[in-house]
Amino acid sequence: TATTTTTSATSANTSTNPNEIYKEFRSEDDIRTYMNELMQKSMMSTGMNARMATLPRSQQNVIAGRINKALEGLLGKMMEEMGRMEGGSRVVTADVVRRCMEQMRPV
Repeated sequence: TATTTTTSATSANTSTNPNEIYKEFRSEDDIRTYMNELMQKSMMSTGMNARMATLPRSQQNVIAGRINKALEGLLGKMMEEMGRMEGGSRVVTADVVRRCMEQMRPV
């Protein structure tokens, strides 16, 4: 059983099989926006945002810079991967994300 959710920027199909989860994006900005939303949700759900708030501003800036560098690196890898897809497809599957993550270097 699959469900479909559509927004103006992306469409997402999900199923019970994590390898079948994918999102199709119209542009690099759509992907960046989605990744930023995921990061914000992740930071809130793990309590990292509350922990960050207790740090001195200088440490917050260093951590934010590292997070941004990692997100931009992942975005670049995903854009490279999508550039190799047939027919101009911009579908990101769990497999695409795994391949891109494996190519990342520590920040």
